[in-house]
Amino acid sequence: MIHRFTKVVAAAIAAGGLALAAVATATTASALTGDNAQFFDDIEAVGIGYDSPEAAVKNAQLVCQLLSEGNSPNSIGREIVGNSDLSSGQATAFVTASVDSFCPKYAGALD
Repeated sequence: MIHRFTKVVAAAIAAGGLALAAVATATTASALTGDNAQFFDDIEAVGIGYDSPEAAVKNAQLVCQLLSEGNSPNSIGREIVGNSDLSSGQATAFVTASVDSFCPKYAGALD
């Protein structure tokens, strides 16, 4: 079963929370090329789909921004679970894939 993000990113940063854009299975990672392909492979491997690659990347970049503001990976994962139908394992995988692909300087925070 593919799980979907159900909330929109708009104002999430201003509100201090993490609301994630709608995600479905319209696009597959195999159709993507470039630096983001590993990110899409990683999230699809745990059953996370997306409507658009752009929305998925924006959500990943939001994870990085929240980490830069001092939020813990655990708190970000809890926000994802609270604002989507993803499991805690999928939320953890999304945070990890985001860090690995877009802000590896925060890899130490994942320990």
